[in-house]
Amino acid sequence: MDFYSIFAREFRKKVLLIVALMVVLSAGIGLEKGYFTKQVVQTTTFETEKVVKMQYNTPNSSGSEFDYNAFFCTYGEMARFLQEHENQFDFTKFNANWSHYELQDKIEWMQKHIFVNNIKGGAIQFEFMLKPEDPKDLSYTKQMGEKFLDSYILYGQRRLQAILPVSNFEEINHFTLYPEAKTKSRKISVLKFGVVGAVLGLLMGLVIVLAFAMREYRNGRT
Repeated sequence: MDFYSIFAREFRKKVLLIVALMVVLSAGIGLEKGYFTKQVVQTTTFETEKVVKMQYNTPNSSGSEFDYNAFFCTYGEMARFLQEHENQFDFTKFNANWSHYELQDKIEWMQKHIFVNNIKGGAIQFEFMLKPEDPKDLSYTKQMGEKFLDSYILYGQRRLQAILPVSNFEEINHFTLYPEAKTKSRKISVLKFGVVGAVLGLLMGLVIVLAFAMREYRNGRT
């Protein structure tokens, strides 16, 4: 008898075992993940921005020729800011993985979440954003997110004054979009992980059938 016929026969003989595995793992994983595992609170976007206007002390100069974003996104500037401010804010509340990051990872995270845009005419937009997929603490972000941007703006003003003939920084406008918790239905979690459990049970059942079929096939050839 060929292997495929043996496999089909073993599958028919053990179909109840496979169904039982699917039901048990589906119920077990679905209930464990849906009801007994701590749910991760998902949140919406946090975005805060301020537009600051500064005065150039050099006649006929508005700073349009200076690439602010490129300057502040350099590794050197990001590392300098972190060195001065990392102990002032709990970065693990902005990103739960922060404590596992090396310096390069921290700098690259900053580059993806802090933006400095030249509006020209001496006006600059500073922006700090955390996306829904960022593992942030909702309460801390609401409380400290704007203060974090303020600290970055003060740092930026100090650095610009050190390299450019500028003074008289004035806030033009500001805006903050606060994050909100996204309710996640436990029923959906149970269903999703239940499907995962059922697929896992099916795979385990097929592996068992395959093992029995292989053994019988080899015994039949000896």
